[in-house]
Amino acid sequence: MPTVLAMHRSVELHVARTTGVALTIQQLRRAGVYTVRYDEASDRLLHEVFAPYGIPCRPVAG
Repeated sequence: MPTVLAMHRSVELHVARTTGVALTIQQLRRAGVYTVRYDEASDRLLHEVFAPYGIPCRPVAG
């Protein structure tokens, strides 16, 4: 659970830094711009933040 919370906090900070708008994971999910998926090729979890924020998918740090 701490890893998930750290990942969510990292996404929130990334969105705030990139867009200048501070939103929670719950707000991003409700807006339909945040999802987490598993990339089988790299065997990693990836998070995606979509338009209107224009932030591409990137590997989760850690």
